[in-house]
Amino acid sequence: MISISEQAIQKIIEMKKMYDSDVFLKIDVKSGGCSGFTYMIGFDKKKGENDNIVDINGMKVLLNKEYESYLKDIVVDFIQTESAEGFNIYNPNATSTCGCGNSFSCS
Repeated sequence: MISISEQAIQKIIEMKKMYDSDVFLKIDVKSGGCSGFTYMIGFDKKKGENDNIVDINGMKVLLNKEYESYLKDIVVDFIQTESAEGFNIYNPNATSTCGCGNSFSCS
């Protein structure tokens, strides 16, 4: 089960207004980064061949079937400070992460 914090939901709703109302939130993983994999959060207009649609906090979210096990039990949050803002992902499955927190590995 993926969780999305209230702060992240509000930011996603705000960002989604820039697109058609029919876009999906997409949470994905790509090979790369210092630790092996990188998180990808964005919007997509249609379900891809390798995507599953899941309901998270009332939002339709696309997850790539190939990487669902890497995303199991993650928490998506939105952090805003005086010096930076952005989405933060806590992944209890990650065995290591890079210093910036955007790249991870799972055993």
